[in-house]
Amino acid sequence: MIRPTISMYFCTRTRTQSVGRYPYSCSAGQSHSNTNTNTNTNTVFKYPIYIYLNGYLMGITNEPNSVVEYVKKNRRLEKIHKNTSVCFDPIDNEIRIYCDDGRIMRPMFVLNNNEFPIAKIQSIKKFSWENLLKNNIIEYIDASELEWSTVAMTHKDLAVQFNNYMEIHPVCMFGIVASIIPLPDHTQSPRNCYQTNMAKQSLSIPMLTYQNRADTKTFILQTMQKPLTFTKISKITKINDIPSGLNCVVAILSHTGFNQEDSIILVGLEASSFHLNVVPIIMP
Repeated sequence: MIRPTISMYFCTRTRTQSVGRYPYSCSAGQSHSNTNTNTNTNTVFKYPIYIYLNGYLMGITNEPNSVVEYVKKNRRLEKIHKNTSVCFDPIDNEIRIYCDDGRIMRPMFVLNNNEFPIAKIQSIKKFSWENLLKNNIIEYIDASELEWSTVAMTHKDLAVQFNNYMEIHPVCMFGIVASIIPLPDHTQSPRNCYQTNMAKQSLSIPMLTYQNRADTKTFILQTMQKPLTFTKISKITKINDIPSGLNCVVAILSHTGFNQEDSIILVGLEASSFHLNVVPIIMP
């Protein structure tokens, strides 16, 4: 079995200059049979593939698939940190390895040769999130590795194509704010993106101890209403316990022509809704 060789260049750097550059040759190890890719890990490229670690060029190789599988294998054996990500970009001919902080990661099921590890799950004596991570049933994947992976939404997708990972639940592809949008699949994608920003600016009761805080001003919505339609995530996160909006019954009709396209004229809402309390804080 071919053992891929990586020509490494370790650089000792300061803030102003490069102190030294030392060539080093190391073996990436044998590719294991229990892989998560349908490509041949022993493929040898005729052109060099550059290896970057946190954005710094660390070496070159002509066997990128074997290198990626070697890094994943050691990650699952905990020889390197579990949050290390690795991906091969065939467009730019680069292998990107990230182990720095500040990366957004989310959990996914790991598929072994496009098969869901149900037997591995049943063999766990104590079912817990920590044991799922320890047994490599679930991994945290960041955006760079996810971009070059195939993800199945449900187990039905396993029969359609080869997949590297599978979502724990289809709703997990959204964040908390996006997952509270009712019927997002019946809404334009730009509107869902707008809502993820607008929901952060919604007004409610920001805290129950506003009278004891030292804020300059606190804005509180007077008449809060629970939405008529909401998602399961809204119920799980208990966002509707302190709602941040109103249920408006609006009749859309032509009026002076200024409400063309998506603009709406609101008339007569001043006396009934959208009232705020502004609580000023007077320091002694």
